[in-house]
Amino acid sequence: MKVKSGYKLVKPLFQELEIPEEWEFTKLQSIVDILDSQRIPIKESERAKRSGKFPYYGASGIIDYIDDYIFDEKLLCLAEDGENLVSRVLPIAFTLEDKTWGNNHAHVLRVKDSTDHDFIEFTLNHMLLLKYVAFTAQPKLNQKDMSSILIILPKKPEQEKISSILSSVDELISSIENSIDYTKKLKKGLMQKLLNRGIDHKKFRKVKSLFGKYEELPEEWDFRSFGDFSKIRRGASPRPIQDPKYFGNGRGWIRISDVSRSFKYLEKTKDYLSESGESESVAVNNGDVIMSIAATVGRPIILNMKACIHDGFILFSELSDEIHNEFLYYLLKYLESRFLNMGQQGSQSNINSDLVSKTKFKKPSLTEQRKIALILSKVDEKISDLQSKKDYLEKLKKGLMQKLLTGQIRVNA
Repeated sequence: MKVKSGYKLVKPLFQELEIPEEWEFTKLQSIVDILDSQRIPIKESERAKRSGKFPYYGASGIIDYIDDYIFDEKLLCLAEDGENLVSRVLPIAFTLEDKTWGNNHAHVLRVKDSTDHDFIEFTLNHMLLLKYVAFTAQPKLNQKDMSSILIILPKKPEQEKISSILSSVDELISSIENSIDYTKKLKKGLMQKLLNRGIDHKKFRKVKSLFGKYEELPEEWDFRSFGDFSKIRRGASPRPIQDPKYFGNGRGWIRISDVSRSFKYLEKTKDYLSESGESESVAVNNGDVIMSIAATVGRPIILNMKACIHDGFILFSELSDEIHNEFLYYLLKYLESRFLNMGQQGSQSNINSDLVSKTKFKKPSLTEQRKIALILSKVDEKISDLQSKKDYLEKLKKGLMQKLLTGQIRVNA
């Protein structure tokens, strides 16, 4: 293998890597002080008696606030145990600052002055550490194996430059996350106002609602049931569902995971049915509105594809001309928590189609429905645009980390 000029070939843990000539491999224990002996775990029942202002950290970040602290400096935590060591849904390395308390589910490290703290945090979050993790009752990174983690280390000035670049991307991501949170709060407030009081209404009347309570609605609106405007049809499943003959290249087979991955419209599914599978299920088409009624209760979505639903979903079929499908989607989204609370608790929560059919809602005119849906759609477009920017930056950061932390791209320190 020909090594390019200015680089060298190294082989840590049976893996050949090409790194800059002046970079070195070093064990984590040589660049940090390990403060694990200072950690003190506190049971949840005891923490409840000691509520306070100081962050109490676990394996993935803050889990509580208590009345005292152990540490009062900038430190690095690295998860010691838990499924997140494998799934990496959350960062496994994170910074403690100021007055904090740490339990025994995260190693506590002080990065030595010869090394840049942020560089080590970025490196640990980027590395695949499975070869250091023991798989017992749950994944565990014990202190001995943690200490032996091999770190690729440039000179400190280059570490600091790399950290600065990646931190700048993190700041952009954080800014977009704040904008997403703000826009979602704005949408929640708009839904509350628009779906209860409409647009520019002056006169209101009271109607009897659930449990004998009274609600206000604009004088021009009706108070009606979903069953008045739609036939609520429950889905169906081929049996046995594991039989491969039911799957092929036909209509999509909608699972709750497909809905959870989507935003407002469902455009693809993981699995697809054969003609045989379709004949045993319930077909749904472009523009149809469906809602989950089992396990994850009350999650609506609009179809932008041909598919089929199982008995964990209902279809609002034969929708009346008096109901706009996008308005229906936003109305169901607004009522999601109510449907969830209606769920019958067993091995998993569920509601029946008759209950949904009898549920009443405040019905504006079709014209006003369209206006309400348009306003909320514009907000959703903003959220979707921000999410796309965040996804792009996260992908950019991942690529930058791969190249910067291995020296494939050099920076002037």
